[in-house]
Amino acid sequence: MSMNSSKPHILTINGGSSSIKFSLFKMDGSLRLLLEGEIEKVGELEATLLVKGIEQSDNFSRIVSIPDNTAAVEVLMDWVEKRCGHDSLTAVGHRIVNGGSKYSKAQNHRRNG
Repeated sequence: MSMNSSKPHILTINGGSSSIKFSLFKMDGSLRLLLEGEIEKVGELEATLLVKGIEQSDNFSRIVSIPDNTAAVEVLMDWVEKRCGHDSLTAVGHRIVNGGSKYSKAQNHRRNG
């Protein structure tokens, strides 16, 4: 199933040290989840790209060569471009979780100037 459309798509990612979880949404009056998945075992010989869609035909698993997180993001972005079409990705949101002992809740950072 091709998702090429003039409707904008939004990708959310949650990157860890050895995996990247993601969700792909479509904006068509509201935010609608299309696909979600994960790239597992980043940095190992056989990483896996797993995708689960709202339709059974969108579900798949594929072994990929991904030596590091940079390569994982490249694989993910290439895959999203093939699924949605060039220039249909409107925004990417990235969740960063690393508060250590200093932060225990969300922080609001403001820039001066």
